[in-house]
Amino acid sequence: MLEWIPLRRFILLVTAGVGMLSTATPAAGQFRDGQLPAKGQFWLEFTPALENWSEQFALDSPDPALSDGDREPLTADFDGPLTRRHFPDGVFLAGLNQDADALGFDLLAPEGFSLGGLDVSTMNAQVRRLELGLEYGVLQRLALEIRAPIVYTEMDIAFAYDTLSAMVVPGRTVLSAFESFFVDFGASLSGLEQLIAGGTLTPEEAAAAMALLDSSGAFGEALERRIRDNLLLPIAGSSPGVQIADYYSQLSDDYAALGFTLPELMLPAQVTGADVASYFTAAPVLGTAPAATTRGWSMPEIEAGVRFSVLDTWRSAAARELDAEESRSEAGDPSAEGDVPSPVSPAPLLRFRTSIGATARFPTLPANDGALFNPADFVGLPLGDGQPDVELALYQDVGIGGWFIVSAAGRYGLQLADELVLRVHTPDRPFALFETESVVERDLGDYLALRLAPQLRVNEYLSFGLEYGYWHKASDRYTLVSTAGELTDVSPLEVETSQTRQRLGLGVFYRAGGKAAEAGRAPPWLFGFVYQGAIGGSGGRTPASQLVTFTLRAPVQIF
Repeated sequence: MLEWIPLRRFILLVTAGVGMLSTATPAAGQFRDGQLPAKGQFWLEFTPALENWSEQFALDSPDPALSDGDREPLTADFDGPLTRRHFPDGVFLAGLNQDADALGFDLLAPEGFSLGGLDVSTMNAQVRRLELGLEYGVLQRLALEIRAPIVYTEMDIAFAYDTLSAMVVPGRTVLSAFESFFVDFGASLSGLEQLIAGGTLTPEEAAAAMALLDSSGAFGEALERRIRDNLLLPIAGSSPGVQIADYYSQLSDDYAALGFTLPELMLPAQVTGADVASYFTAAPVLGTAPAATTRGWSMPEIEAGVRFSVLDTWRSAAARELDAEESRSEAGDPSAEGDVPSPVSPAPLLRFRTSIGATARFPTLPANDGALFNPADFVGLPLGDGQPDVELALYQDVGIGGWFIVSAAGRYGLQLADELVLRVHTPDRPFALFETESVVERDLGDYLALRLAPQLRVNEYLSFGLEYGYWHKASDRYTLVSTAGELTDVSPLEVETSQTRQRLGLGVFYRAGGKAAEAGRAPPWLFGFVYQGAIGGSGGRTPASQLVTFTLRAPVQIF
């Protein structure tokens, strides 16, 4: 007979752990074995889990010291200079060079241009998942289930903007400082225009004055447009900034020779972090600046499934053992008395339990909901994938004697195609431009998940052992549906979408009811804890994550 005090302590332990963890990642089937609820019985399941990672398994890493499959920090795809590393060559520079003649500086080459960069020190991803499940035994061998995962994601990023190497600022950051400049500059140009119209200059002087008016007018128009339209403006110490200052100084001398004074030009002296952040929020990016991102609790999908028991010698073997114990007890065998559970002998050498299942997942949020895929969010983790899929599963348990169990499970998921809006980019250039935003057909790769859990039974209630998990997802496929720009190739979205990962850890399980539950004569309560760490993987964007999962199964007999 099961003692209440050890069970109560175990419940308190699990409850305390759950309070600290909150919830976790896609661990559907994490604790599944081949057992099904009895006919007329409900199983209520509560499965919180926590997954976190700060590394991924590299593929074609820019670090020459790393081979494919080695661990690299998540920062590898975000750290580095914005020009030549993150943004396409020339996308910012082309707009600046358009005003080179008017502002008086030489055309800049890509290698001589810098927006600054990101110095990312840490990136830590976390997914909490709280899965609520209900499984009902319709027949002795058939059960229906429904599950609802509630998910929370968080990306913690610590970084600094590299402003020392930057040579430009966005125009609007200096707009207020130039308001009076343009008033005085316009007054000087008006004075020169009136002088020319007055007819007091010689033809040669008038021609020179007209040329000066044209060049200074072009300078003022270009400068004002760049500031008011928030275009890039060189800072004072940069090479174009020095040339602009020299050119403006010559204009000022020419105006002074005619009796006019141009206002002093004070280009911004340095770039700030706010200036660099604005590159992400303004054209041509029109996105969100990198920042720690949290997406609160939401239910991104609902699962409905069915399971069928193919083979179960476990129940009949447990029933025979109970019958034998009852017979010994009636015959006065002292080994059958007391509250201490007797060993599960005489147990058959082998016992088997096999079930198969099918699950359909239905998204509850559209794919471009802010909690899932916001094309302008370059850092945050989505709560789910927002597309439907179908999963087939096989669960196999093998009991060896009375003290050893091997539980194995295989799940194959067919992910169905859908449409959504994404920005087209490769993983190493996550800050995609607005012009790449397109409607695409997405066909996520099918996946295979395997679980192998050899367990040693301390007694008929408690077991512990190893937990091995294997995950593989095929590459995604994308097809262009429509785009506002000239984009024709969306294949960059398919880069590094195939994932393979192996995890290894420990599991502890407490099954209240013992042989009576296995024989179908008592409710099969289950308490479980599993910790797994990644031991290998590949794919480039495959998280090298740790997963901690609890489970509580509470059976309720209706009929």
